[in-house]
Amino acid sequence: MELYTATPFSITSRQHYLEIDNWEPYAIGLVDLDDGVRVSGILSGIAFDDIRIGDRVTLGALPLYIDDSGLQRMTHAFFKLDLAASDGAAAQ
Repeated sequence: MELYTATPFSITSRQHYLEIDNWEPYAIGLVDLDDGVRVSGILSGIAFDDIRIGDRVTLGALPLYIDDSGLQRMTHAFFKLDLAASDGAAAQ
């Protein structure tokens, strides 16, 4: 999978549909999968200045929030290949 484009998000006033614990600015990337499909998702564990078009990434999962019934809800995210093993991502 290869990063096609990325956009950093940093919102100063938070009015979210979901209240996310430990919210921090993040980047969304558009990733070209090896089979030709293009997918958007969070770029996790990558500093804005370290994002490069063409970087190889891997798909994983990370916690998003805990719902009212106590269940942890997950989301997909992309990790740089060299970071995925050390971050404990549930790589697919």
